[in-house]
Amino acid sequence: MLIWLALACSDPDFGHLGHALDAYDEGRAALSTGAPMVAAEAFARAAAADPGSYTLVAWEARALRQAGQEGTALNRLNAGLKRFPDASVLRYDRAALRAKMGDISGASDDLRWLYANELANPISVGEDPDFISLRTDATARTLVPPAQVEASVEVNSPTVLVGESYALDFRITSRTGVPLVIKAAGDDPALMHVIRIVEDLIAEGDIWSQRRISVEVRATTPGKIAVGPWMVESASTSVLTERVIIDAVDIQGRGGDSAGQGYMPLLVPSTLWSSPSLPLIAEQAGSRWALLGPGHIVRPDGAKTGLHVEYREGGQPQWVAWQVSSASEVELWDGVDRVSTGG
Repeated sequence: MLIWLALACSDPDFGHLGHALDAYDEGRAALSTGAPMVAAEAFARAAAADPGSYTLVAWEARALRQAGQEGTALNRLNAGLKRFPDASVLRYDRAALRAKMGDISGASDDLRWLYANELANPISVGEDPDFISLRTDATARTLVPPAQVEASVEVNSPTVLVGESYALDFRITSRTGVPLVIKAAGDDPALMHVIRIVEDLIAEGDIWSQRRISVEVRATTPGKIAVGPWMVESASTSVLTERVIIDAVDIQGRGGDSAGQGYMPLLVPSTLWSSPSLPLIAEQAGSRWALLGPGHIVRPDGAKTGLHVEYREGGQPQWVAWQVSSASEVELWDGVDRVSTGG
């Protein structure tokens, strides 16, 4: 289709390709103005002028479907697939239409062909509302799986001195573009003195994203303590992580910070601020935060409480957010210029 578009654009009088392009433009214009039957007629003329384009067949069938002519649309797709048996767009559209029309078996056959030829992803198909009926059929349910989140957690050192810190290392695979939430689970989840959270987006694809979330925790209570498990949620799916055991050893006279300052939930930086405008002072999670990019600083430095989160991509820092005192004025500076003030 790109070839005939290029040729037609270079010469408005390029025979049948020019006529096909004109009719295609008419069809798109008709769809944009809410006239699907007019659009279907225009796409049919375009397909007749350029019989080698399966894309025009797909456009005509979609217009017919918008017009409520599902039976006719199915006939067009059936005829198109006889001429273009390897056209994945026609196969996908027919699978979707069959599913909407209640033909679970036919839709399943088309999806299996697409999957066998690696021309569709089951997760993307499962998110298409046209295929929701397949979830109710025992034989077809596996063709439309949900994007199940996966998560694990490890501790860098199970033995730590009271007053020092250890790191919980979460590894999470989830649906790209869907926010994550980490919640403490269990009947009586132990409080943790979290002082730093670093999220690193390791890999991001069209379907899945992989990230590492490192949570730095200060040991405040001597003895062995079980922390976790945690529920990691993404969209409508969730997974329960492992529980980890920490053995905090108290050395006489060393002491620990047991005042409780710094306790906070396991925040996911990208969920709190997906694409912040830097620098920024914002209220979030019941606290005031200063979000900083490279070169930004907080004044006075003593306004920072010590709690902070960081967001990275491929190990490269993108921004950091410091929790700041709500009792004093805070200024954000970019080099020698003051760029923001918060009371």
